[in-house]
Amino acid sequence: MVGVLFLLGGSLLLPIKVDNLEPSVNKNEARWHEQLEKIEHNSHNDIDVVFLGSSSMYNAIDEKLVEKITGWKSLNLALFGDFGVYGDYQLLKRWLRTSASIPKAVVIWHSFDVWSRPLKQREIILTSDDFKEMFIFHWKSVNAVPFSRSSLHFPVEWAATALKALLQNNIFLFRNNNAYRKKITGYFGFHGVYSESINRPKNVTNDLFANYWQQQRRLLIDYTFNPSYANTYWFKKLLELVGENKIELLVSRAPLNERVLNDTDMLKSINRYNLELTKYLLLFGEHRVQMLNEQQIIFREEMGGDINHVNRVGRQHVTNQISH
Repeated sequence: MVGVLFLLGGSLLLPIKVDNLEPSVNKNEARWHEQLEKIEHNSHNDIDVVFLGSSSMYNAIDEKLVEKITGWKSLNLALFGDFGVYGDYQLLKRWLRTSASIPKAVVIWHSFDVWSRPLKQREIILTSDDFKEMFIFHWKSVNAVPFSRSSLHFPVEWAATALKALLQNNIFLFRNNNAYRKKITGYFGFHGVYSESINRPKNVTNDLFANYWQQQRRLLIDYTFNPSYANTYWFKKLLELVGENKIELLVSRAPLNERVLNDTDMLKSINRYNLELTKYLLLFGEHRVQMLNEQQIIFREEMGGDINHVNRVGRQHVTNQISH
């Protein structure tokens, strides 16, 4: 028993970075806190539409342009794909709790590979403020897939991550040092790694882009639409939340680089994915979820270097398309 406790204690302490008392912050945490600050900053404004989703949404929606075209005030609260639909639910819940303004509509989209991603312990525990809700989810997921690796590791992993979350929330300077936090979140705005950035980094060579497209081609051709338990679970919770507040939920297809249209196999996979996504959404009730755009929004290669992420020029194009 003592040996087990020793090993558990070691697993808790090893990942913590204590050099110069600086926190270990990844891009997901940075983006999460950036959006929490955005909610707080806009809490006194009347918001008509909230945009939620993965990083392709974050890059694509210009809030000021949406208002100029539609007259609707909007809020882009997109995260990274690692959060999945869980992040959509949690941020909408925080907006409704923080602000008296209930949006007319919520628009979500995720890049094609996000629906299949499992939800990592780190993301859910570091962002959840409701341990009961979180524990119920984990317990149900263990019962749903009882012999998966995550289920077998659940007790130790849950306890370890919970303690790390407690330490980071109460000890590290990151939680209290706004200047440091803004420096971190600013870096992960439009200047992150290639796949998430809104501008192409100068040090990325043509060879790397060629390799990227080769990888994306293999991934897309082999891709099967198989939503993870976590995404389905939190999508149901999101539907409950918008239903309780009489908010219209609109699901959009992520924008697509025109390069995909020139590859028969990639295009066939995207069409199959869109069909499967539509069938999946119908499982929740035909009138509970509406598709915002039946046609994919296409952007030219100069508007973005990868399959779903646009640059600043592409942002104007996508915002225009989705606002009309």
